[in-house]
Amino acid sequence: MGWVRGARAVVVMAAVASLGFVAALVQGDCWLAFFTSHYRNHGGLAIADFLGLTERAEGGVRRVFWNPSTLGAIGLLMPVVLTTTVLLASQQILAKQWVLRPLLVLGRHALLVFLLHYGLLGCADLVGLHPSHGGWTVVMTIGLVMVCWGVGEMVDWWKGQRAALGVPA
Repeated sequence: MGWVRGARAVVVMAAVASLGFVAALVQGDCWLAFFTSHYRNHGGLAIADFLGLTERAEGGVRRVFWNPSTLGAIGLLMPVVLTTTVLLASQQILAKQWVLRPLLVLGRHALLVFLLHYGLLGCADLVGLHPSHGGWTVVMTIGLVMVCWGVGEMVDWWKGQRAALGVPA
């Protein structure tokens, strides 16, 4: 029942955050902040460029990034907190659904999955795999999720094998 206390705290947080959500909606300003960064053009081969293994390309590259603005962060706090509350309150029910079990594996190994997906995207970029339209992007995303889930399952299996042998974690 420890999650009940935690869920109550999250509900209180959501109630407090709802004031910011309403204020952000009423304000009507942009919830995103855009930033432009300038980089030296290395043709996607930063490490090879750093090691001097490639020819120096001329010019620079501009990349536009976005982040939630301060208003956006305040406005997004309530939906994030409410989603967290719902998931905390229903985690036992969700865990019993076999269709959702891969999400438990991905969540249990979130840092590994986060880093692995960046590595896989980097490899895809190096071999020139660029989806030509949205359908191929969905296929690539499903493939990345499946690989990350498989790696998470292998980590769980490996931990189980070590535990069966009595090896400390």
